[in-house]
Amino acid sequence: MWRRLDVVRKFTKPKRTEELKGAIAAAKAEMQARAEIVHLVKNRRDRALDQLKLCSIRAPTSGTVFLNALQPGSVDHIGQVLLFSE
Repeated sequence: MWRRLDVVRKFTKPKRTEELKGAIAAAKAEMQARAEIVHLVKNRRDRALDQLKLCSIRAPTSGTVFLNALQPGSVDHIGQVLLFSE
């Protein structure tokens, strides 16, 4: 009986303790990695929302609008004349 208890105290307990410490460290590392991923995704989302704000095309005045070679999906630049009115 005492031998079994000695084996548990000297070998099984320290081994299991180290295994559990390793599992805790791995879980903490995974949690930190997931937190970093969340941070990166939030930053990417914020940049996309900022870019979306810049995608609005507004006319300085009201009037009839005529197309000036604007194609769907085309890249436009700030100050570029896209449409004109008469």
